[in-house]
Amino acid sequence: MKKLWLLCPIILVATHLSSAATAADRDPGYYANLGASYIKVEKVSFVDTAVPAGAAALSAADSIEFVGSLGYLYDSGLRTEFEISFRRNGVDDAITLPEALPLEGEAETDLRALGGMVNMLYDFETNSHVLPFVGGGLGVANVNARNERVGWTDGDTAVAFQGLAGIEFALSADLSVHGGYRFFATSGAAVGMGGDDYRTHNVELGLDFRF
Repeated sequence: MKKLWLLCPIILVATHLSSAATAADRDPGYYANLGASYIKVEKVSFVDTAVPAGAAALSAADSIEFVGSLGYLYDSGLRTEFEISFRRNGVDDAITLPEALPLEGEAETDLRALGGMVNMLYDFETNSHVLPFVGGGLGVANVNARNERVGWTDGDTAVAFQGLAGIEFALSADLSVHGGYRFFATSGAAVGMGGDDYRTHNVELGLDFRF
């Protein structure tokens, strides 16, 4: 009897999956999704005469990104969407040249990026609950670094681009979950007088709603 009770959750999940709509059951139309990502930021270096030290290289701490989008699914499997994302990372380590200004995390330094993207994605039909997808996007992002303790902030708005791939799992005709990877970066973002572009690696999990 105890073993039978242990099997109940498995039976319930199997029953739900057998009755849930597959990806093929989706009709063309509008959808929205909400997600969160684990972010890894590549090192950012910059030059700024407003900083007493003159230059710094920041190593941003890993953090969480929040992203939301509104889009449209076509019969062909193509999707177009508008996306807004926000990333905020503390600073693990900073090296100033010369070492005159501390910018470490305890000095309340952080790196932020607010992005607006237009994406195009393609869903690979599998006639099952699992739907792989790939896509890319182009837009703009405002990237800035700030140190509240010393009252310093600087940033720039630049062209942003991304590539993404993942898997969507249908829970019903109108609801699914997705997971995947995206590379998000800017081109020509200069914090101060110049510096590296802002580049991130993101592992994402989210919910998709169709209406």
